[in-house]
Amino acid sequence: MKNKTPYIVIAILFVLFNVTTFMIPTEKATAFWIGYVFTVIAFAVVGFVWYLTIGKKQDLKSKLLGSSVAFISAVYLAVQFVAFLVFMFVTSAPSWCAVLVCVLILGISAICMITTNAGTEMITATENKVAVKRQFMCNGKIREIE
Repeated sequence: MKNKTPYIVIAILFVLFNVTTFMIPTEKATAFWIGYVFTVIAFAVVGFVWYLTIGKKQDLKSKLLGSSVAFISAVYLAVQFVAFLVFMFVTSAPSWCAVLVCVLILGISAICMITTNAGTEMITATENKVAVKRQFMCNGKIREIE
């Protein structure tokens, strides 16, 4: 992991999120805390996914293929943040509603990230098989000419 800029940005956003969350004078109801916990989970997921897809692998190709999963995790954070804002300002929201919405956002995002990652792995595996066949065919033609 040579470039730490994405992680620094995530850390700064997390600090800004916490400072503004607790500085805004609103009632901290149960729905607020549920939204807050799920938003903190979203920040952790983004950091972890970005580490696995972008930071861990060094070649440009794997970073490019992993960028779609990283993008989905960033969209997950944005959607979860909007849901948190709703539960922050709608203090009369029932806690079951907050749990249901946040779990649905997390579940749909997890499914999207898992299927996208599976597609990335399938592309890589297929490309490796094609490279082996291509090398075999090239070697066969060279031997045929000699």
